[in-house]
Amino acid sequence: MIGNIIGAIGSNQAAKHFQGLNGTVGALLGLAAPALLRRLRPLGLLAAVGSGNAYKKCNDRR
Repeated sequence: MIGNIIGAIGSNQAAKHFQGLNGTVGALLGLAAPALLRRLRPLGLLAAVGSGNAYKKCNDRR
């Protein structure tokens, strides 16, 4: 329960940095993230982090 609350607060703050996302969407993503991460297992988690890093690098080049 506490992890869900912390995830929602963190995602709410992170959503403020992305255009088109508001605080509510960020909070909902934060609530869904822990369940998704449990299902991904370590290999899926590495793939998600790697693709996020690649997206950031591509976006920074623009």
